[in-house]
Amino acid sequence: MNHVEKVVKKFGGTAAMAASLTNDNGGRLTPRTVVEHWIRRGRIPAHRQVAILKAAAARRIRLRPGELVEPVE
Repeated sequence: MNHVEKVVKKFGGTAAMAASLTNDNGGRLTPRTVVEHWIRRGRIPAHRQVAILKAAAARRIRLRPGELVEPVE
C-alpha cells in the first residue's frame, strides 16, 4: 500500500475522498477517477494538498501534511 492509498483509506475510500473535495473549476465535486489516478501514479498533486488537508480537518480525520508526499527512504 503506497502513501496515497493510506490517505484515501483515512477518508473511507476513493468515492468518499472524492466527495469530500471540490475541483479548481467552479467548485464542482472531484470525480472518483481523479483520486484513482492519484493512487495509480502514487502521487497527490501539490496544488490539491491544501484542499485535502482542509477536507480532512472538516471531517475530523487525523492527517498530517507529511502523509501527502512520498516518504524519503
